[in-house]
Amino acid sequence: SFDLSNEDAQPRGVAFDRNGDKMFIVGSGGDEVNEYNLSSRWDVTTATYVQRLSITGQDKEVEGIAFDNNGYRMFVNGFTNDKVYEYHLTSAYNIATASYVDAFSVGDQDTSPRDVRFDSSGYAMFIPGDTGNDINVYKLTTPFDVSTATFVAN
Repeated sequence: SFDLSNEDAQPRGVAFDRNGDKMFIVGSGGDEVNEYNLSSRWDVTTATYVQRLSITGQDKEVEGIAFDNNGYRMFVNGFTNDKVYEYHLTSAYNIATASYVDAFSVGDQDTSPRDVRFDSSGYAMFIPGDTGNDINVYKLTTPFDVSTATFVAN
């Protein structure tokens, strides 16, 4: 286990880079993404805190996090505003280089979205939620571009 209570007392979402060298944590106790280096791949007990990215401008409570296949796009699920926020990173998996791009509202399907995940192609997005106790599926016409998402089914 790894104690991250100094960064967020209510962790909800976790993502890793492709190699398992970096870990990213979001939680409902904060409005930020926290980045950690792992000195031993995939081993959370070796994590050291690196930096944080505030998303206060977009949402006050974050529940989920995902990256595209190469680490240049990051997505966070905002619980307060029921949206998925997209960020562009100019350096792969480096949140210090993140800039806000766009948001996609999932509020018509669920007002308590809990996470965000994509299939490996980036053409499908999955949002689990509390309101309907289901997983909502969205089709993207451009891979990993939330502005092109449309609701398909739950």
